[in-house]
Amino acid sequence: MRLPAYFCGAALAAFAASLWLHPAPPALGDFGDWTYEAVLLRDLLLGHGHAGYWLKQYPVPNSFNTVVMALFGIVLPWKAAAKLYLCLQLAIGFVASLALFAAARSRRPGLRSTLWFVVPGAVFLGVNFWYGFMNFQVGVAWAMLVCALLLVGSEGIVLFSFLLTLTFFTHMIPCAFACLAVLLYARQYRRWRILWSLLPVVILSGAYVVGRFVYAHNADAQAAIDTKIRYLSGAFFAFKVNTFLKSFGFVNPSSNLDTSVALRLFGDKVFLVLFLLNALLAAIFLYLIVRRVTECFRTRCPQSFLWWTFLIFVMSYAVAPGKGLGVSDPGARLLQTALWIALFLVADSEWLMRIAAVCGLCLLAANFVLFNTLATAPPQAGAEQTKLPPFIAHFGHMPYQDKTQYYDDLARGRFNEDIFPTGLFLKR
Repeated sequence: MRLPAYFCGAALAAFAASLWLHPAPPALGDFGDWTYEAVLLRDLLLGHGHAGYWLKQYPVPNSFNTVVMALFGIVLPWKAAAKLYLCLQLAIGFVASLALFAAARSRRPGLRSTLWFVVPGAVFLGVNFWYGFMNFQVGVAWAMLVCALLLVGSEGIVLFSFLLTLTFFTHMIPCAFACLAVLLYARQYRRWRILWSLLPVVILSGAYVVGRFVYAHNADAQAAIDTKIRYLSGAFFAFKVNTFLKSFGFVNPSSNLDTSVALRLFGDKVFLVLFLLNALLAAIFLYLIVRRVTECFRTRCPQSFLWWTFLIFVMSYAVAPGKGLGVSDPGARLLQTALWIALFLVADSEWLMRIAAVCGLCLLAANFVLFNTLATAPPQAGAEQTKLPPFIAHFGHMPYQDKTQYYDDLARGRFNEDIFPTGLFLKR
């Protein structure tokens, strides 16, 4: 396990180091907004808040990165605080994945360490990293730690309560996965005492519901989110398949829907090869997961509670609408939380995992080249000339630099931008 795990750590460290090549924090989708809100909180903590925003007076799930960056920002410039937070996020993810794999392997010694060549790109540096869904990314890491403890039979109520509370303040979907796993573990093993660890999350969730829907009149749901896909239509289920495929490390940053940095940098042939490698990687893990689920329910394996949690989340993903409660595409997060935890439980085929490792390494290398290219060469507007079908040329599309106005305003000391109503602040 050691050498492949060292590779995973080195890959995450390489991305962390390359963050500092970017003059400002990298323009990773929503991360500009989260950085902006962290500066709002830092200024409030230092006694000079901004009149255009008010701090919510109830527990807020999407607040972990805001609080941590704000604390860093007390002693560091905001650019350095944002970059340091991203480094911390990658470190938390690596530690959590180490714990989950070790726990899974203690129950199933045949799991292959070649999984570590897939993990960095698929789980921690893929689509959600580029979209700037940083609370979600850390939330998955906390959920991994909870699942690791359950797999080794730990029943430390204080530790579970602490981790579940952290997960609550990070993202509600990984928190729900972790809580459901604890509940099903208690049911499977008749260890009901562990359910006391859910009490803090129950209290926090109740306070959040009251605060959001009574005190703030559901202001959290006022985000400008829209979806043009009709619910349960053919396009709706095609979108679900697309979500599954793009959960394995393929990234395609663009300045708009007609501009692909990857197409411009790699050309049609290499881009197509990367797309096919991603599809092959998805097919391998789909087969491994289906095989493992079937085997587990046939033999009543000790991990049944986790597979029931997985299935409940996957079924919820299949019917989740394109928007809900002020959140865009909640189904994607339902799937990816379950999927990325499942990867650590199924990597038991030597030859399939060797193929998966090659696919993962190629996708990670392309990801790293794109990330560092964009550090000094922002994408240019304009359509790319390509012979690839549109669904391939646009696959994994990531709008890059579409929210850099947050960084520009912070550099100028201007505070009048719209912000995510799901964060710690609301705009007056």
